[in-house]
Amino acid sequence: MNAAPILRAGSSAEAGVPEHAKLTIDTFCQEWAEATKEPFVTLVAKNRVIITHASFENDSSGKSIAPAYRCWVASITKSITAITSSQFVDQGLIELDSKDSHLSR
Repeated sequence: MNAAPILRAGSSAEAGVPEHAKLTIDTFCQEWAEATKEPFVTLVAKNRVIITHASFENDSSGKSIAPAYRCWVASITKSITAITSSQFVDQGLIELDSKDSHLSR
């Protein structure tokens, strides 16, 4: 079994995403945080390059949270499924938009 890849800072070109990707993701997350009033941290990476790593909303005492903030997770299986699915896509093992994928049957 191979070790998990090391994530690193880099450019949007290195990640293979449009230059506006970080702004788009952060804007969506900010709107979500304002609507739900729930603090959370997001880390999005592609090709081992961090696109965004940001924290949103305040904790229960009203203080801003940092990217190292630990959020309570109600259902860890959803997170694990999302992470492993993302890794499978990055590794080319599955394609989310494939019409002939065995996963869609």
